[in-house]
Amino acid sequence: MAGRTPSTHRLRLGAVAICLVVAAVACRHPQPPADGDTWNVTWSAPGQAISEWEHLQAFGNSTDRIQSLPGPSGGTDRAFRFAVMKGDVAVNDACADIGGGWRAEGVGPHETPSDRIIRYEWNTLFEQGFPGSPVDSSGHEVWVLFTQWHQKDPSTGDSPPIAFIIQNNKLRLVLTKVDKTNPDPAHSVEVNRYDLAPFSTGVWHHWRAEIRWALTDGSIKVWHDDSVVQDLDHVQTVFPISPGQLDQPGDSYLKVGLYRKAVDPPAGPWVVWHDEFKRLEQGNAAPLPHPSGTLPICIG
Repeated sequence: MAGRTPSTHRLRLGAVAICLVVAAVACRHPQPPADGDTWNVTWSAPGQAISEWEHLQAFGNSTDRIQSLPGPSGGTDRAFRFAVMKGDVAVNDACADIGGGWRAEGVGPHETPSDRIIRYEWNTLFEQGFPGSPVDSSGHEVWVLFTQWHQKDPSTGDSPPIAFIIQNNKLRLVLTKVDKTNPDPAHSVEVNRYDLAPFSTGVWHHWRAEIRWALTDGSIKVWHDDSVVQDLDHVQTVFPISPGQLDQPGDSYLKVGLYRKAVDPPAGPWVVWHDEFKRLEQGNAAPLPHPSGTLPICIG
């Protein structure tokens, strides 16, 4: 009876080994269901009207801080223009001052902890003259945020869990946390600052972020102009619900626009444009409720 040659035997064993490896990988990383490959928009603020935001926070004596206008070249037909001047203490829906800094921001949906990955897409342009490394009259850094996911109030922490900032002529991601290691759980502690892209004015920066909202096992993956620039696992993306409930996760909510330290100079205006903001989920996710925001009645 003819036997198999050693080479043939080795080839078959090799093929079996490859199949076992592939199967093992598939078990560790199960494929999503057929409809899971499709990302569907569940909330958006494309730039056609300021009422696309759920709430608006802007300086109380002017209507020109948040506007929907024909956008800069390279964007869509209309986009959101956010402007902040010296002394721009914003007001909320009840016309009460919002402390902490000067701002003009649109507020988007809340996010609750989940195993699902939520995707966000948007475009940002900083007008010519926007400072890429702002400092005050004493030479101290002036912090600037242009997108953030803030902890729901009341909650723990002060600085938000996720913020996109401008610093030293770079666009950066800042993560903070609140946990049992904090000396004071009423305050959030910075985890790290991560480089995303060089700062530049007059051009559109195209963003995508995929976030898993969790207290201890969250994740965030960020693209800039179609290139992955950060991919972070096992991070905190929501804060605890209160200092006395550090094991109970709270919510986060979206804020887009411009928020800066309340010092001068420079006085401004500091102007940033945001366009085509989208929130997406995989599969057959239902659209989120979308209340229409208006400027507080005390504005204008």
